[in-house]
Amino acid sequence: MSLAVLLRNGTHAAATERYILKCDNASIQVAKTPIQIPIPQQSPELFDIGIFRPSITVSGIVDTIGLPSGADPYMDWEIIGDAIYYVPYKNRLEEISMVWLAQDANTIELEVGLLDDHLSTARSDDETPWNTDNDSASGAGHTGGGIYKVAFQQARFEFSGGEEHYWTFTLQFVAEARTDITFPS
Repeated sequence: MSLAVLLRNGTHAAATERYILKCDNASIQVAKTPIQIPIPQQSPELFDIGIFRPSITVSGIVDTIGLPSGADPYMDWEIIGDAIYYVPYKNRLEEISMVWLAQDANTIELEVGLLDDHLSTARSDDETPWNTDNDSASGAGHTGGGIYKVAFQQARFEFSGGEEHYWTFTLQFVAEARTDITFPS
C-alpha cells in the first residue's frame, strides 16, 4: 500500500485541509479529439487543434472509524514538507467529495507521486520536463509525479463483508494540465 497521493483544498502552502490517501492505484488519462477529414480515394487528413481533457482516477482503502464523541477523528497523519496531512476516514472522504467545489476561489489540488520533492517545482528555462540532456534536472517535471488542479467527477465507496475495518474507494477527477507543463505560444 502506498501513501503517494495528496488531496488538498488549495496549494500546499495555502490549503486549510490536507489529506494523504492510502492508494493502491492511480491512473492519469489524457483524451484528445483530433479531427479526421475523409477525402475520397485518398488518405484522410488529420487536423489536431490541441484540445485535450485530462482525467485522474485513484483508488485504495479508507478506514472505518467509530471513535467516541470528542475524540480526534483522524487515526493517522504525516508531515510532508512543512504541513500536516491527515489520513481521512470514510465519512470524511465521502463528505469532501460532495462539499468541495472547484471554482476560481476554491482550488482543489491532487498531488500524485511527488511527496518529498513536491516543493522543488522551480526550474530554469533549459530544464523543461522533456529536456533529458540536462543531468542536473530537478523539480516536479523530473519526478514522474505531478500536481493537478482537479474537480471531483465521481466518488465510489464499497464495503465488503468480512472486512469491517475498512472501505475501498475510487475517486474520479477531471483535471487541468499538470501544473508544471508550459505550452508553446
